[in-house]
Amino acid sequence: MLNYRRTLMHEIFSIYDFKPQIHVSSLSQRLVPPPRFATATLESYIADHAHPSQQAAKEYLREFVHRLNRQRNGLGKLLKSFGASPILGIYLDGAFGVGKTHLLAAVHSAFEGKNTIFLSRN
Repeated sequence: MLNYRRTLMHEIFSIYDFKPQIHVSSLSQRLVPPPRFATATLESYIADHAHPSQQAAKEYLREFVHRLNRQRNGLGKLLKSFGASPILGIYLDGAFGVGKTHLLAAVHSAFEGKNTIFLSRN
């Protein structure tokens, strides 16, 4: 039970009394791309030729998927022995409507069922 006190208009809770319950199985089921992007692929992403960085991002992500697949297929230990850093994730930043969600959803779907999560700030 949370301890709190009432003020004139607000209830104040102690953060020390807050004990969130997080179940990994339900959390991972919710950390997926929006339904609108369920079929997104890198091939279906159409970069705007007026913005070369969009095509560059697409090609970078294609290589990212390839490198991560090699890492997951056991080559990660071999590459690490040569000083290569493990791949932990990817972050895209850009203006509204340029395709960040599509690209990230495409990467996520390339690894579906392989312990991936999808985070997006709307």
